[in-house]
Amino acid sequence: MFDTRRDYLAAGLTLEVNPLLNLTPTVIANLDDASLYLLMAATWSLGDNLTLVAGAQAPIGPAHTEFGGLPLTSESPIMLAAPGRLYLQLRRYF
Repeated sequence: MFDTRRDYLAAGLTLEVNPLLNLTPTVIANLDDASLYLLMAATWSLGDNLTLVAGAQAPIGPAHTEFGGLPLTSESPIMLAAPGRLYLQLRRYF
């Protein structure tokens, strides 16, 4: 992820659904252009040393905003933007 501006607001929290499952939503807002970057992670304890983590990341905003996409040059139709992502991790601790 890259940043191009100076004024941001971020908020996040961890919700314990049950002792084995935590959800972590986070939002990063660019206050200059009103674009957002949303993140959500779920952490599930499979055992004492094994954890499954699943998550999603989504940039949201219209074209010509930081998270919606910025043009490569002022004349270019090519937009540069952080991609949306889905991920799955299996973590083993030893």
